[in-house]
Amino acid sequence: LNSDNFYQTIVKVGSNADQYKDYTVYMTGYVNREDNTLKSNEFTISRMAMACCIADVAPIGMTAYKTDGDSLQNEQWVSIEGKVSTRDFHGRKQPYIEI
Repeated sequence: LNSDNFYQTIVKVGSNADQYKDYTVYMTGYVNREDNTLKSNEFTISRMAMACCIADVAPIGMTAYKTDGDSLQNEQWVSIEGKVSTRDFHGRKQPYIEI
């Protein structure tokens, strides 16, 4: 994923999690630890997205799991390679990246 396709790809994978299971992905983004439901070795690889105007800019990304993920600092930029997996999250199948 890159700056040109990050948003569209995140939305597509999120809507079709099973279709992308076991795909290898390469992406760059920042470590986002705002979601307090994630474990210490989980984080979201995020980028800021704007749908209409500067007032609606918000982070968008995909949850990632890394054995030593707790060693990464919040807002640290990372480039990763991982495999798309799925898990049940509040009754809905959610994709995540296993690094």
